[in-house]
Amino acid sequence: MAWIESHQALGQHPKTIALAEHLHCSLPTAVGHLQYLWWWALDFAPSGQIRTTPPVIAHACYWRGNAQHFWQSLILAGFMDVDEDTVTIHDWFDYAGKLIEQRALRRESNKQAQSARRQRLRQRDVTAESARSQHPTVPDQPDRTGPTGHPPLSPHDVSADALLTNGDAQKACCGLAAISDGQKHSTTCSTLKAQVS
Repeated sequence: MAWIESHQALGQHPKTIALAEHLHCSLPTAVGHLQYLWWWALDFAPSGQIRTTPPVIAHACYWRGNAQHFWQSLILAGFMDVDEDTVTIHDWFDYAGKLIEQRALRRESNKQAQSARRQRLRQRDVTAESARSQHPTVPDQPDRTGPTGHPPLSPHDVSADALLTNGDAQKACCGLAAISDGQKHSTTCSTLKAQVS
């Protein structure tokens, strides 16, 4: 939340009294208009330099009378400094300097944090790309090959012709032992042996 210093002396300051006289209003009303001016400047003129028109300033300060009169009263009372074509809020940095410094520090801190975040993301992408290039194949999978270096056959894939082609029935029986169990294995093995014989 933005804030600005509000000095106790403002209510009785000669410039505030002069502003109230120029505007034909009470001191509390003059202080209120000044506070609105400074609050507006925090968001729309953080440097203190006014680059807008008197009607905009009058509206921002809740002045309901003539905008040009309000603008001239701020200048005559000394709350605005006019230098050729530049209009600046008088002593702006005395009122808002701390906030402006904090905002500048926060912007710099955010900038550094964003830069560090982007650097971390780039590093993560480089690391991931490096890992992919070192292991271009499918990630580690358990070894499912048999003693011959080929995947074992399921009982449904084994036929009598395959057994005759691939070796004797005893070797086929040992191959089946790796993929079947108990009674099923012995039944399959004896059936295949009978077919081979």
